[in-house]
Amino acid sequence: MSASIKKAAMAIAGAAVLFTAAAASSQEQQVLEQEVEPEKAIGIDAELGFASAYVFRGANVFQEDGQMDQNMLIAPGFSWSIFDTGITIGYWGAFQISGGRDNIGDNIDSALGAEQDLYLSYEHAFTDSLTAGAGVVYYLYPGADKTLMGASVPMYLEPGANVSFSTVVDLGLNVSYFLGLQDEPGIRGISYLYINPTVGKSFALGSRVGLDVSAGYGFKLFKEGNDGMSNIHDILLGAGVPISLNDTFALSPGVSVAWTNIEGEDEKFKDGFVVWGSLALQMSL
Repeated sequence: MSASIKKAAMAIAGAAVLFTAAAASSQEQQVLEQEVEPEKAIGIDAELGFASAYVFRGANVFQEDGQMDQNMLIAPGFSWSIFDTGITIGYWGAFQISGGRDNIGDNIDSALGAEQDLYLSYEHAFTDSLTAGAGVVYYLYPGADKTLMGASVPMYLEPGANVSFSTVVDLGLNVSYFLGLQDEPGIRGISYLYINPTVGKSFALGSRVGLDVSAGYGFKLFKEGNDGMSNIHDILLGAGVPISLNDTFALSPGVSVAWTNIEGEDEKFKDGFVVWGSLALQMSL
């Protein structure tokens, strides 16, 4: 798959994901769908995430031959919840660490690799069950091939809003707009509106061990229309086991499965599937 076709089909990688089992995706959940946490002395969280594949909104970002490619990544993250203001600022990055040298280089050239995200979010709890928020993610892809992309540092901005309601299960709805900032076909031309309802549930397996399960559906409405486009629909299922080592450190291993539509493939439904594992090392202060 050429870099330009891959770029349109995947609709860009990114967002500051909470890099747990539920998604290597799900930068947009940490920014646009944060959960209310107990008050912390400082409000600083640091994370080092690993995954066997980088899957964002159903698309295996670092794939070379197909959706099931397992090209690993390392993802450092840092955030600061500013006291009791409801405001959080943070950084998240995605760096490919396995796969052929040509594949890694091609992904950086086509603004899929070496992703750098900065984000700002605000959240307010109206009741114990109802929470709403808004946020914005700023994506940068340094090292891209200017001849291929039209810019040496392609940039994207994604403002969005979310609402969540906790009942027997946790229900959420995220709406955002992924906007290419440079006026190039492979950047602004693939801008899209994204609608993402989710459902999840957390269980306590012990005093320091839990089980988180989640599911979500995503729909994109591209700037130039959806005719002939891949990655319009995506489905994500995830399960993780958060393990609290003490009041500061935690581990979150997990496994996820996703599907997205791949247009132009003979076995579209089969080829759209991907399964991957993840592990996050977390520190909270």
